[in-house]
Amino acid sequence: MTDDRSLLATVLPALLAVGMIFLITGASLATLPLYIHAELGFGADVVGAVAGAQFVSAVIARIWSGRMADHKGPKAAMLAGLALSFAAGGFYLTSVLLKAAPSTALASLVVARVLLGGAESFIITAGQSWGLALAGQDRAGAVIGWTGTALYVALAVGGPLGGALYAVMGFGGIAWITLVIPVLTAALILPRPGPVPVPKTDGKGPSVLAAVARPGMAAGLAGFSYSAMAFFSVLLFLDRGWQPTWAPFSAFAVALVLMRLAFSSLPDRLGGRKTALVFLSVQILGLAGLMQGGFETVALMASFLAGAGYAFIYPALGREAVRAVAPERVGRALGYYSAFFDLSM
Repeated sequence: MTDDRSLLATVLPALLAVGMIFLITGASLATLPLYIHAELGFGADVVGAVAGAQFVSAVIARIWSGRMADHKGPKAAMLAGLALSFAAGGFYLTSVLLKAAPSTALASLVVARVLLGGAESFIITAGQSWGLALAGQDRAGAVIGWTGTALYVALAVGGPLGGALYAVMGFGGIAWITLVIPVLTAALILPRPGPVPVPKTDGKGPSVLAAVARPGMAAGLAGFSYSAMAFFSVLLFLDRGWQPTWAPFSAFAVALVLMRLAFSSLPDRLGGRKTALVFLSVQILGLAGLMQGGFETVALMASFLAGAGYAFIYPALGREAVRAVAPERVGRALGYYSAFFDLSM
């Protein structure tokens, strides 16, 4: 089994590309409600609709991104995602320039969000496919886990970055980094030889969707608990009068990142199913402790435990999904598998 450090160094360019796109996402998530409400003058219902447009397009684009990664190679899919992200930046900038006409500015903003959702799908599918092409399907758990870690770290950094840019430049600052970052990332990717697409075999097997349905549905169901922590743990702390209200999700996220960094190869060593069952049990204990905890310290410890448990569920089940298909279908398998999680969110 390849040493984790050397493998991580090998797949690092793909992970950096994933991190860059989600840095943009984190920056826009932190500032989009302010722009729509304070500058364009629309209400909370419009904020929700505009934000949701990105996630709807991400689900739809999963299939196309997987097919491109399989047929033309992960590098082509990565560059397509970066082009979509650059185009999204152009529509962001157009929205800022037209904000004197709020309805037109809003329409441009919706187009940008749709493009950015597609960009996310292409880049994360390409990043995972690129890593698996270099590491092999036996290391799928580590590669998928590292990709998710890059995503979470970028989202965490993107929020403060977006807030700082918005304070100085308004939403125009978000538009400019959405234009510039894809160009810089493409400059990093272009000189590197991308993995060659795996030739098709003559053997017939089950459809990709049928092959990944069971691990995908399991990951989707586990995604409900992630949603509970991401969206409702804040309300739980608010209801109990505990501060800061963001602390439980931060504890959850810190535990997730630490576990993946320290034990990245665990799903590949134990096997996907066994790892998922073990860590589902840990997550259940954490969530139960959070529900019952009468003290803030206990609730934070339970949140940390829930994050530690959730850390390996998605990569472990992803390993099962990838290993259920032939190598030339890995991109589509990753696309379908990720779509189950997107739908649960």
